[in-house]
Amino acid sequence: MTSILRGAAFAAIVFGLQAVSAVAAEKVYEKPSAFLTRHFGKVPQTRVLKIDGARQKQLAA
Repeated sequence: MTSILRGAAFAAIVFGLQAVSAVAAEKVYEKPSAFLTRHFGKVPQTRVLKIDGARQKQLAA
């Protein structure tokens, strides 16, 4: 009987921790754009850089 109670207590702890983890994840998650705006004032602009073959070899070395 005590082993059944121990198993039930263990299951309650494990499932309880999973529920707490799910709630914590909901509270911690923040959209990347919101994070960047909060820390850097805005979302940085990106641009494409074209690299020719000689420059690519130079960067790889």
